[in-house]
Order: sequence, then C-alpha cells, then structure tokens
Amino acid sequence: MLMRWTTARYSAGGLASFAVVALAACQSAPVGEQPAAFETVAPDDLAWSPIPGGLGAAYAVVRGDPSKPGTYVIRVRFPAGVMDLPHSHTGDRHVTVLEGTWHAGTGPDFDPDAAEALVAGSYMFHPAGGVHWDGAAGEEDAVVQIIGTGPVETLQAHGEATDWVRVSAGTEASEQGRAAKHILDALPEETMGPGLIRQHVHGSESTFSRWTVKAGAVVPLHNHANEQVTVILSGAADVVSGDRRFRVSAGDMMVFPPDTPHAFTFTEDTVALDFFAPRRQDWIEAAASP
Repeated sequence: MLMRWTTARYSAGGLASFAVVALAACQSAPVGEQPAAFETVAPDDLAWSPIPGGLGAAYAVVRGDPSKPGTYVIRVRFPAGVMDLPHSHTGDRHVTVLEGTWHAGTGPDFDPDAAEALVAGSYMFHPAGGVHWDGAAGEEDAVVQIIGTGPVETLQAHGEATDWVRVSAGTEASEQGRAAKHILDALPEETMGPGLIRQHVHGSESTFSRWTVKAGAVVPLHNHANEQVTVILSGAADVVSGDRRFRVSAGDMMVFPPDTPHAFTFTEDTVALDFFAPRRQDWIEAAASP
C-alpha cells in the first residue's frame, strides 16, 4: 500500500512559506508470517535492579536488551543528590524525563552547579561518543526513560574508580526547616571496628544510624550525653548496662538515657538502627577533623 502525506504550506504576513512533503511505502507482512504483537508494560510490571556502586540508583528494562542488537528501552531512577560522572555511550540515546527534575551537563568537566535542570516531560539527545554527566542534583528523585539501539557500552571519560557521586546529602535542607529525603542504602559506609559498619545521617536535632554487624563484633562499654534508642532488625546481641544484662534479638528495642554506660556483644550477624537526641555532635566534629 502506498501512503502519501499531503503537502502542507503555511504563510504569514509575507514571510517565507514552509512546505513538507513525505512519501512512505508500507508493505504487508510476508504470506504466512504473523506481524509482531502489540505490547504494553505497566509500572508495576517493571523489575528494578540496583546499579552496582550507584549510591541507590536503579534501572529497569522496559523492552529489549542494551547488550544485544535491536532497539532497547530502559528507565533509570536517580536518588536525590546522586549524579554520575562524565561518560559517553557507543550509540545514540534519546532521554525523556518522566519524574522529578533531572540535571544534565555536557563535556569532560563535572560541575553540578552548571547542570541544566530538566523537568518532567523534557527531552535530551545524547549523540554517540558525546561526553556528558547527569543525575538528581536537587532534593527530589528523578526518573528518566532512555531509548537506543544495542549493543551499547558506557565509557568513563577519565577512567574514574567510581562512576557515581553524591553531590548533596540533604542535611542542609533539614537544618533549614525543610523536609529532606535520604536513601538508606545510599548512605556512605564507615568501618568503625572489626565487623562494624555504620551508616548515618544528621538532622538538625537528632542523628539516625544503621549498623551492619558481624557475629562476634563488640561495641565496648561507653556512654554519651545523647539519649539512644536501638532497634534490632535482625540478628542478636548481649547488652550490658551497669549491673543489668539483656539478650536482644529481632524486634527488640533498647532505650539508654543520657550518660548511661552500655556495651554490645553481637552473637549473630545483626542489622540494627540507632536514634540519638540531640544529634551526635561528636560524630560531626570527628568527620570534620583532618
């Protein structure tokens, strides 16, 4: 079947006219061969996977496979405050912002302050080999949809050891009396002793932390001016506080008043949450010291 688009001509006030003529040939599928089926994908059907080292960033394949020949459609979710460093792709990509405000820049120099803020509905073309960097530099997550032709590879512009950086932690927003979102899995990890991993965030009046602990790890007897509430999410520990002994496991909570000595001996691999009030100023000062 031959389909001809009619010529359209527009003019205004003697300005030059504009005409477009297009011709397209549409052929039926070969005899005996069924045409491709229509497909739909609902948001709940998407399988999101964390991007390794992505500080909480995740992706979902909507259709196709970026590692194989053919058209692919993927979505990427950037947590608030997380961006990727300068890089390029071996194929053209078409990017549409679906949610939030996505910040993008071009060239080899990473400068979040110079990024262009693209709101939901915006589109950006990434030419093959074009160096760029992008993410959610503000205080809200961003989701983009990317369409391209595989196979495609991503190449870091400067060969960085890490592809992702956190440009905003949200603490400043909390201190200014505004709500701030934090991605728990994206919080930096600190090794505080053998088998003790800490992640934390400070608000203006309190501190929250998550501990990932190996069996046999010990938090020695100590005290601080902050009230502490501990919740055991998984695992188990023996707790000493003064002349009292406690055995805590998943679902248990401990409350330590200010200046109350306490110690933990973990008998199983454990994940625990701590809440401190007021915030741990000693942690803030320790992080600021060289």
